[in-house]
Amino acid sequence: MNVSNVVKGFTFALGSTLLISYIMVSAFAGRFEALQDEEALFYIFINAPSEELMFRFAVPLVLMYVFKCGYLSAGIMSSVLFGVAHYWSYEANVFMMVIAIMGGIIYALTVYFFSQKEPFNFDDGLLAAMLAHAGYNSVITYCSESIFFIGLACLLVFAILHFLVKGMEE
Repeated sequence: MNVSNVVKGFTFALGSTLLISYIMVSAFAGRFEALQDEEALFYIFINAPSEELMFRFAVPLVLMYVFKCGYLSAGIMSSVLFGVAHYWSYEANVFMMVIAIMGGIIYALTVYFFSQKEPFNFDDGLLAAMLAHAGYNSVITYCSESIFFIGLACLLVFAILHFLVKGMEE
């Protein structure tokens, strides 16, 4: 396992999903609906990791086999299914479905770009996506007023780590 890839993937995915949600919600809905504390723990520790295992690992593997495509194509197709699943969980809310699809694509990109390529190994990118999804659920629940700043901070940390690691490799 490459800890650098996990941390970079986590900061990239968390920062990106928070900023996308902030922009979309600010433009169309106005505010986030917070979860109750009991629900929040379920969504952070059970729901986020299991959704990532399902939609970033299991479903893409099946799609790769059925359509004879690579992970990136299968991950994006799976992200659409991820959004459709959220459509029903958010009481047929198309807006939330679009946010879930966009977040799913970010998580699929995280798995792809932060995982070992030859041979393809999900470990680093999948763990980063799981942690980022749990982090996203945590921020939405406990710090929704700071989403923009936390998202920017994550992307700043990602950029610094990316250039530090790149500089050390050269």
